[in-house]
Amino acid sequence: MLLGASTLVAVGLGLVVIAVVGGRQAPEGPPVPAAAVNDAGAVSPSVEVPTEPPGATPAPGAAPAPSAPAPQPATAAEVTTRITQLLGQRRGAQVSIAALDLTGDRRYRYPSKTAIRTSGVGKLNILETVLLRAQQTKHPLDPADTAAATAMIEHDDNNGADTLWDKYGSAEGFRAANRELGTKHTSPDIDRYWGLATSDADDQLTLLRNLLVDRPLDAASRSFALDLLGKVEPAQAWGVAAAADPGTKPLLKTGAINADNDNGLWTAGSVGIIEVRGHRVLLAVLTQHNASRQDGIDLVTRLATTAVAAVTAPTPTAR
Repeated sequence: MLLGASTLVAVGLGLVVIAVVGGRQAPEGPPVPAAAVNDAGAVSPSVEVPTEPPGATPAPGAAPAPSAPAPQPATAAEVTTRITQLLGQRRGAQVSIAALDLTGDRRYRYPSKTAIRTSGVGKLNILETVLLRAQQTKHPLDPADTAAATAMIEHDDNNGADTLWDKYGSAEGFRAANRELGTKHTSPDIDRYWGLATSDADDQLTLLRNLLVDRPLDAASRSFALDLLGKVEPAQAWGVAAAADPGTKPLLKTGAINADNDNGLWTAGSVGIIEVRGHRVLLAVLTQHNASRQDGIDLVTRLATTAVAAVTAPTPTAR
């Protein structure tokens, strides 16, 4: 990615996480449903220079990551059983869950073929699309685009997402970018509301991993994105953050949306890069058909802390 001359870039590699909230039509689509409600208001932040590497201790005054319970010894099959039992208490809820331990090379996926609305998590996809196009066209992000991206990730600002969605191609542009970003099951909403796009946890891990490898994003793009993910405001730092080791700094994106085309039920999701038991883990949890926003947040958090044991906890044979 090329950033404008007024913006400094920290060189380094980090981790990102993401979640999408709300939704807005592409210019040619119908008005956005009034019932599509974001879980955060718009904020106009200043553009900050990336200074903190992923995994660093939060700056003074920052909210620390929630403490995670020590994972109990578990096989993937046992974790799947625990999740199935948990979902049995949430009638109608649908989920997609995936985890990858980059340190120990262990992977977990809850068996589900359900496509889940991304809500605010989708803003990670928007960010990577913008950075990819800036690289390819060799046109630096101007100060306005940089500010929009910053607000979109750090403060879950829908206005910033709307601006970037429209400018960089809306549904067709993002569908084309996703082929290059490596997603396989992510699709824009048929009415082109970005917050109602559907995806699965595997694709979210792909987007997170794009921030850690050389391609398709360059080092400057990855550093910029990871820095934003590490500065998500405390009110938005839920879900996968609860599975992280105390004192570590999750890189994440979360989101929740109440959509009128789902009978007023809520979608909630959280994706990110976290440290667990000294391991670097990519973790994605998407849910839909929750009774309320808080129910969705609670479910995502419980699923995250349960699923992470499949890739970081000692196996039963090692007890």
